Amino acid sequence: MNIEVEILDLQLRIQALEARSCSESSNALLAGIATVRADVADVHSEVGQDFEILNFEIARLR
Repeated sequence: MNIEVEILDLQLRIQALEARSCSESSNALLAGIATVRADVADVHSEVGQDFEILNFEIARLR
C-alpha cells in the first residue's frame, strides 16, 4: 500500500475517534486514540527505514 495513503487513513481514523460523542467511556476513546497513534508511529518508523535503505542503495550505485 502507498505509504501516503496509509498515513492519510490513519489520520482520518484519529479524527473519527476524536469526533465520537462523549457517550462512550472516555477510557475507551483514549485507548482507541492511543492505538491509532501507535499505528502512526509504526508507519513513521517504516518510512524511516525505507529511506535508510534507499540512501544505502543510492550510495551503492555511486
